[in-house]
Amino acid sequence: MTPWTQMGMAQAENFPGPSVLPIRMVPGFASPRSFCAVLIACVAFNAVLALLNGHFAAITATTVTIVQGLLTFTALALACSVRPAGMAKWLAMLWLALGWFCLLSLVRGQVELRYLGDIAAIFVFILLGLAMPARALVSAVLIMQALVIVGAIWELLDPGGFGSFFRIQQYYVNTRGFDGDSFWAGNPDLFLSSERPAGRLLLPGSGAHRASSLFLEPVSLGNWTIVVTLAVAALQPLLSRRAILFLLIGNLFLLFACDGRLALAINLVLLLAWSIAPRLPRWFPALSLPLVFIGLLAASGLGFLQEQGDTLLGRFRFGLEYLLGLDAAGLLGLRATAGVVAADSGWAYFIVTQSILALIAIWLALTIQPAKGSAARRFAVGMAIFLSLSLPVSYSVFSIKTAALLWVLFGYLQQESESGAGKSSDKRGQSFI
Repeated sequence: MTPWTQMGMAQAENFPGPSVLPIRMVPGFASPRSFCAVLIACVAFNAVLALLNGHFAAITATTVTIVQGLLTFTALALACSVRPAGMAKWLAMLWLALGWFCLLSLVRGQVELRYLGDIAAIFVFILLGLAMPARALVSAVLIMQALVIVGAIWELLDPGGFGSFFRIQQYYVNTRGFDGDSFWAGNPDLFLSSERPAGRLLLPGSGAHRASSLFLEPVSLGNWTIVVTLAVAALQPLLSRRAILFLLIGNLFLLFACDGRLALAINLVLLLAWSIAPRLPRWFPALSLPLVFIGLLAASGLGFLQEQGDTLLGRFRFGLEYLLGLDAAGLLGLRATAGVVAADSGWAYFIVTQSILALIAIWLALTIQPAKGSAARRFAVGMAIFLSLSLPVSYSVFSIKTAALLWVLFGYLQQESESGAGKSSDKRGQSFI
């Protein structure tokens, strides 16, 4: 166990919090180490597969889907073995999602398991969070942040060695259908967006590329920093001062490393809203996505979204225009093949692969949940801001590389709602801030 993990655990052991729920731990399989291992594997599995692909045997897209399916199934098995309070409604939602996927697949005449994974992972990792002990969750967050930082340092100091070790280009050509000629970056073994044609936003004269660490591509590393900020919001009562500093300073380094424009913007919004988030109306999370849509419509009408191409405004413009261009068949999710084209518009991607009905239902299910205590309400607001600002430009928020921890945090905080411990957790947390 690392010193950072011990530091966080010292607080978690003294904090009963949600972990006092009457849950049944199965010896061995559902141990705290098992919970940690699943989350760490979600962060690192792409790097492991890339290593295998580059040095041992070719990996296919089917292999990636199977590995993600196994991780999701293991998380579900862990949650079901514990049987935490409140799991019935999330199991029911998972069952409804499976039924909806089967219905859409029949109508489409096509079964695309990746689309099932996108929607099933939400409910499965929420269930895992419901069952996850506080000690295991704090330990996992600290360990994963340390591993991601080490990976980013290695990549920045020795990009050639990092690239040749993982052979990222070869991995994405084999598993994602990328064309090798599309990788324009200076180092052919790194991801295609490791360099921007216009250069870096942060430290533009440094000559450094955009780091990706264990995620292998910079966008997910940027998303990771946002999820870690949300983890600090959710777990603040359990974390010592040094643990919080480690997570936030590590985030600052990772933001400069990945040079993520949207990630930087969202992190700033979350930090600016930190003090007011618990005081915002309870309906704010549910309305945040419609408000972003209305805001983008207004900005487009006023001429503020004229840019095109790989700029932040250009990405917002593309996401909005693609969404507005969907016909009835697209809105009802009857054209699954369009999901590939809609990859740069997260909300359009989710609609064409799941339907607008599923988007509305899942959004409401995630944002109208009761949030007791300042930590839970701050997380609920932050999560809604993150998803609302990310969905117009990217579907990467559905990847379990970063989404697994997000949904586990959501489920963990639902433990408080089930036990009614929200207010007491705030009082216990004050001594650690």
